[in-house]
Amino acid sequence: MNTGEDKYVLEYHTGDDSDPQGPPFKYRSYYLADVLAEAWRIAESGGQAQRVARGRQAVFEGEGLDTMLARLSEQMRAGPDVVLREVAERALREAGRAAGG
Repeated sequence: MNTGEDKYVLEYHTGDDSDPQGPPFKYRSYYLADVLAEAWRIAESGGQAQRVARGRQAVFEGEGLDTMLARLSEQMRAGPDVVLREVAERALREAGRAAGG
């Protein structure tokens, strides 16, 4: 039985969230690179990515998440043909983390 523990979960608030103190929105994927790509999109649109977890274990949060998103931003400047998911996979490899599920 699938309990959802095998998915990565991004907790975030949007830039226009009417209650930023309320519970965060959640985005789920089996792939860490997808979750980080979504976190980057949210941050770029004025939102705030708060935490990436798998099950109850935090994968990225706070300064670690900020550092990873900064790494993605830096690599996205490479040109218009870059693919965000590929950038996230490369950043994870460079950080010594697995990109898959």
